[in-house]
Amino acid sequence: MISIRVYPGPFGKRDLLDDDGFLQIEDGSTVGDLLKAMGIPRIVYNMGFYGLNYKKEPLDKRLSDGDTLSFIAPLAGG
Repeated sequence: MISIRVYPGPFGKRDLLDDDGFLQIEDGSTVGDLLKAMGIPRIVYNMGFYGLNYKKEPLDKRLSDGDTLSFIAPLAGG
């Protein structure tokens, strides 16, 4: 198992995260696997509203222990 820091924004199943915001996932999992496990709406990741270690990465990118996955709000007010 590896630990991934997740900043889910308004998306996904927050109850899967521990008190420090980490998700435990199988070693060898991809970005897509994590997004599916968290129940992130398909439109969010198909449109690329996420970043792995603050960079855009493909869904088949393998995760490493300690990675950070964050989401970008598609709309902002102002």
